[in-house]
Amino acid sequence: MKYITPVIAGLALMLSLTAFLKSQQGQTVTIAAPQTEISAPIQLLPEGDSPLLNESEPLSAELTDVLLKVEQQLQLQARELEALRSELETLKQITPPATDAEREYAELMRDLPPDFEQRLKTDPEYADQMQRDLLDKVADSSLHEDERLRAIQQLMMVSGSVGAFNQVQDNARLNQAITQLVDNASQESTRIKALEHLSFLGATDARHRERFLDLIENDDNRYVRNLASDALSSMLYSADLTYNQRSGLVQKISNLMNNGDSTTRELLAERFGTPEQLRQFEQQINEEALDLLQ
Repeated sequence: MKYITPVIAGLALMLSLTAFLKSQQGQTVTIAAPQTEISAPIQLLPEGDSPLLNESEPLSAELTDVLLKVEQQLQLQARELEALRSELETLKQITPPATDAEREYAELMRDLPPDFEQRLKTDPEYADQMQRDLLDKVADSSLHEDERLRAIQQLMMVSGSVGAFNQVQDNARLNQAITQLVDNASQESTRIKALEHLSFLGATDARHRERFLDLIENDDNRYVRNLASDALSSMLYSADLTYNQRSGLVQKISNLMNNGDSTTRELLAERFGTPEQLRQFEQQINEEALDLLQ
């Protein structure tokens, strides 16, 4: 409200000035405007066809006083608006992100170059080099694990932007680095974050089958068990699995359905239904795979 009042006052002065000028037909006035807002002079012209007087003709004291007040009001409003812009910018910088997603995004963007998005679009060599540098950071065990986790997210973002995500997903070096993070995490939060990446990026790699099965059966954290079941579900759909690999995975899941604890059976039932439905699902996937090969 403190910035609205001066504006209303300024409008009132302008209306007063307009009414006064209507009574001063024939005068031409040039006002030097505030440098912060207007670079050209303001010329107030009379209405109608009254002849213009010489611009050098002196103004009346009353008109000069009104114009001076208008100019002062405009200058004050300009200063207050500039102060408001500065205050908003400061608040934007010091106000912490409100949600986990906002905090994560702010952290993700923290050490990326400010112009990286535009350069990714216009410079293929820059995009390739950036992906190599980020992969090096992920694989560098001397770096703090938080920095390595952030580099994984940045690599996924950059690769997705340039249409190279499949190359990242199939990168054995990246896969190994994430697995190392899972196995050697110093904190549970780090292990879970690395597992989230592994369950997404490594869900098409049959080498992780036993890891995900073990997590479903034995991990104490239900969220982790749920991640692993999601990963196995994605793995079954993977075109990279051979017929024998898919059949073996279905058999493993069926065994857990029949012999696992109540939590394991519940998680697998949510993803795959009954053992019979799982076998029907396997048959359907294999038939679709054969159709694609024909």
